[in-house]
Amino acid sequence: MRTLEELPVFPSGRQAQAPPEGWTLQVDGLVSRPCRLTLGELRALGQEAQALDFTCLEGWQVQDLHWEGVPLRRLLEHVGPLPEARYVTLHSGRYVISVLLEEALRQDALLAIRLNNAPLPPAHGAPLRFVLRNGECFASVKWLERIELAATDEHDTGRQIALGRIQAKGREPAPTPGTD
Repeated sequence: MRTLEELPVFPSGRQAQAPPEGWTLQVDGLVSRPCRLTLGELRALGQEAQALDFTCLEGWQVQDLHWEGVPLRRLLEHVGPLPEARYVTLHSGRYVISVLLEEALRQDALLAIRLNNAPLPPAHGAPLRFVLRNGECFASVKWLERIELAATDEHDTGRQIALGRIQAKGREPAPTPGTD
């Protein structure tokens, strides 16, 4: 088990940077009302807090992290998914993860703005990070910049990037708790 201070930060060149002035989250794709939201506009949708254990396929875990942010379902209600939308695709540069729309609508799918009662630090994804209880660790997208609703998950690169990193270390991915 690890502490938050021991939570790995994998290099991308982005983590050392503060969010740019004028940062916005783009939401588009198969939605009725595409938009760009500032952090303040996102917060105005209503925030919640949740505690969860963060488990990685590499076999380590950080217990009892306290996340605060906007439930993804509130943002999705705001933009109105079209009937053909099946996936929510989360973009952070070339790192892209798709989750099923029904998972994104779960109570515990969160767009995190704070971690352990403090603003989310750049090393852990500021200004915005996606977290999902019992989700695969690599699906916890840091430095979130775009959310796209789509009919397919064809642009999902995050899984290959993360599993490639694990296999390059000569390891096999550990099972994620609750996904047996």
